[in-house]
Formats: sequence, C-alpha cells, structure tokens
Amino acid sequence: MLRGKGIYLAFANSKNITTLNLPEIMDGQHSVYYDGCLLYHEPDYVVGTYHVKEGTRLIASGVFSGDNKIYELVLPEGLRCICANAIDYMGWLHTITIPESVLFLQDGFLSSYCGYLKDVYCYRKEPLDVSGLPGALAYWSAEQKAVINIHVPYGSRAAYQAADKWKEFVIVEMEPVYTVTFEDYNGNTLKTETVMKGANATAPDDPEREGYNFTGWDTDFDYVTSDLTVRALYKESPATSLDAAEGTDNPAARKLLRNGILYIEPNGTTYTAQGQRID
Repeated sequence: MLRGKGIYLAFANSKNITTLNLPEIMDGQHSVYYDGCLLYHEPDYVVGTYHVKEGTRLIASGVFSGDNKIYELVLPEGLRCICANAIDYMGWLHTITIPESVLFLQDGFLSSYCGYLKDVYCYRKEPLDVSGLPGALAYWSAEQKAVINIHVPYGSRAAYQAADKWKEFVIVEMEPVYTVTFEDYNGNTLKTETVMKGANATAPDDPEREGYNFTGWDTDFDYVTSDLTVRALYKESPATSLDAAEGTDNPAARKLLRNGILYIEPNGTTYTAQGQRID
C-alpha cells in the first residue's frame, strides 16, 4: 500500500480512495509512473540526482514534497504540467532543470521551503506566468533571492527581468545552444542532439543501408555555431554482386573470381576483379 502526503495529494479529488495498492508499477527508484504521469515518489529514497523518466507529461500534486535527499532534479523535455506542491518543501534541493515544453504550473512551486536552492535552469524563452500563484517562487528573503540564479536561454534575459516574481532573482543568460540533426540518405532522422555554442556533436552509430557501405557524414560537426543538419554518405557496395557470383554452384568459378578472373563459367555472367557485375 502507498500512503503519505504525496500520494494523498495526487488523488486529492478522489472522494472514495483511502489507500492505493500499486506495487506492480513501483519502479527501482520507488516511484510510480502511469500513462505518462509521475504519481508518487517515496521521499528520501533517492540520494543525489533524480531524473524524471523520459515520456512523462505530468507530475502529480505533492510528488516530491517533503523529500530531503534529492540534490538535483532533472525534468524531461516533453513534460507539460507541474501540479500543485509537486516540487516544494524539498529541504536539500540545490538545482532543478525545467524544460521548454512545460506549459502549466500550479501553486506551491519552489518556495522558500526549498531553502538550499541555488540554480534553476529554465529552457523556456518566455517565462511561465506565476503572477496569480501566491505560493510559487514565494517567501524568499531579499538576501536569499540575491544568491539564486535563474539560468535562461540566450536572448531571453529581458523577458525574465520584466516578469513578475522571476525578476526578483538573479537572471543569467546561458550560452547559445544549437540543434544538430543527423539524417539518413532518405531523410529519416537518426539522432537529434542539442549542443552548446562551440561544442562538438556526437554522431550516432554508423547507419546501415542494404547494398551500400557507409562512408561518413557530409558536414563537419565539430565546433558547432548554428543549427546543423548532417547527412549520411554511402558508396555502392561491390559485395552485393560478389556475393551473387560466389553463390554459384561452380567451385572453379568462385576460385577464379577470387583470383581476379573476369569471366565466370558456366552462365556467362561477367564480373570485375572487385566483384562488380558487368551487364
């Protein structure tokens, strides 16, 4: 059975639930995820950094409330909603990452009850509107606000300095970041990576294409200074024709081919010494 403040708030509007039995979906970090929602996390189970799972769209009310062991909280891209008191009363939280995808924020968010907070990395270019949320970014003293850094995307500092509550903290612009997209020959995306200005992107594993050998990438992706699309390059593989020739039932033909003989008996098909078929 799951009991406690977090699970109670997550189902606060369910009038007939007194206990909730969800052992089959309790993961290794003692968290309960269901249908793209983080419903519960056992306080003080994870020490250090906690990564909310990729694919999570909503963090239910009270999920991390009362946790005193998580030092860094990383929220995934794709997250849409942070419910009331989901991220508050975290006694040891120093750093939190808020993705650009977050659209909805309810009350009880990063108040002074997160007393050790130092860095908020917010990847939204436009600040979330917390002007009508009395318990969001609230109760901090002027001295505390002076040492809490809100890291915002390049070019968005002015927007945060004009936004209610956000402007009371130290607004720091992050270095520019760029998107590097690796594409296959047919335009399919092999990998997308976000890198800081001047950093190197990391290529995916070498792709495969039937009948071709991968030879590299069409664009250099070291020291990235802009959004970049990198495409895979291929060269037609002679192995296709060679395999067909060596599939003959004539052992002498296979030996002759390996020795560089062009004419293959008994069917009359001609190959180069490298195994390329000549029609």
